Amino acid sequence: MNELLKLEESRCYEKQVNPFQKSTIGKPKKWLREAAEEIRLDYSELSHEVTNHFKNHVINRHGQGALSITEQNFEKIPSIERSPDLAIIGIIRKRALINVYVKME
Repeated sequence: MNELLKLEESRCYEKQVNPFQKSTIGKPKKWLREAAEEIRLDYSELSHEVTNHFKNHVINRHGQGALSITEQNFEKIPSIERSPDLAIIGIIRKRALINVYVKME
């Protein structure tokens, strides 16, 4: 019995688990690369991505109330990234470099 348990346990550790799923939106536009260069950031290798972790966070934290965010709002991300009304780049939050894009509607 003990050997069977060890065998089953070893099989569990052999599985590779990747909890993050991501959707790549695309490479940053020229205006963003140039703006990043002005503050000494290199965005030449950057890809805009949305992960399932990000979506879950947004729905759980911002999915209620008059200005709630829904699944349909995620479909707008590529167009917002292409031509935002406001962009804040180079923010450090929890030791991660992030960009924020805003579209006024």
